[in-house]
Amino acid sequence: MIRLVGNRGLIEEYFAYNGGEAVLLDGLDDAILGIAEQHAGVGPLVAYSMSKIIECYESQGMSYEEAVEFFSHNCQCLSVGEGTPIIVDDTHFI
Repeated sequence: MIRLVGNRGLIEEYFAYNGGEAVLLDGLDDAILGIAEQHAGVGPLVAYSMSKIIECYESQGMSYEEAVEFFSHNCQCLSVGEGTPIIVDDTHFI
């Protein structure tokens, strides 16, 4: 078996082995926390760090304010069905 490098590769490997549907957000691999479970029948899902998502957008050239606004319009309200990722609000705890 080939070991994939990075969070995205590990997530893809996990879902390929265990089944399920993972929705991965483009350009936000550094914000992946891991795999989360909810109540029976929901999950596994990819979990992202809100603070790290904002940092990713800043590293792509956005100001902090732009990154927060972009996040709130494009990630925070994201709903793409069964594999919709979980976003952990860790912005108040860092």
